[in-house]
Amino acid sequence: MRYLIEQEMTLMIQQRFHIYDETGRSVYYVDSEWRTSTLYLHVYDMNGNAVLTVKRKTTFITPACDLLVEGKKIATIEKEVTFMKPQFLVKDLNWSVVGDMSFHNYAIAKNGDVIGDVSKKMFNFKDTYVIDVYDDKETLYMLGIVIGIDCMLFKGKKTTRMMF
Repeated sequence: MRYLIEQEMTLMIQQRFHIYDETGRSVYYVDSEWRTSTLYLHVYDMNGNAVLTVKRKTTFITPACDLLVEGKKIATIEKEVTFMKPQFLVKDLNWSVVGDMSFHNYAIAKNGDVIGDVSKKMFNFKDTYVIDVYDDKETLYMLGIVIGIDCMLFKGKKTTRMMF
């Protein structure tokens, strides 16, 4: 299944953005929230049920985000310290993220098998990302990973440039 994510190219403290399926139908929406200098991005289905939360962790060395389902941590996304292009690990799920994060063109693998690809459409008025998910059972986790990676790449203090 293919998902499209569009975001205005602006800096905002509070944002709401939608995630669309391949037919253009809105299937999820995301609300951002700041609590004591911690950014939370809550993913809701179209009935208003919370299905996933991405929590940006405050760290001094490298940025990280937790993925939460019903308040319980299911994974941590960490940016590795590198001198070249940014690289990310998804702990607890044993997933890997490979590709060119700087240009938002990467794959997500589970046990070495690619379960999704992420790419950014260039030359649009809005930032538009395409997420191809090859295993529908992993959709929410993959969307959370994409949100978390973007949050870490475009880090800010009280303002954030989210991709959505």
